[in-house]
Amino acid sequence: DLGSGFGVNAHVGFQKLKGSAKVTEIGKTAIENDIIDWKIGFTYGFSNGFVAAVSYIDTNRSLAGVTRNISNGTGVVSLSKTF
Repeated sequence: DLGSGFGVNAHVGFQKLKGSAKVTEIGKTAIENDIIDWKIGFTYGFSNGFVAAVSYIDTNRSLAGVTRNISNGTGVVSLSKTF
């Protein structure tokens, strides 16, 4: 809590792939068996109970889906209310 309704949140995650589960990054030939992801975000709580949030989420890998890179960093904006 930063005060005045503002907040900050963060996350770092590590996933070790088991068994035959492996990934190959776009443009590379090395086979990898782990992925690290992270998030940094900010929130603002309104007096009516709504919370607005903005965050940036990314990973250390460039992974290909069927038609595009599925692991690019991205921004997320949300508005929520608990009731």
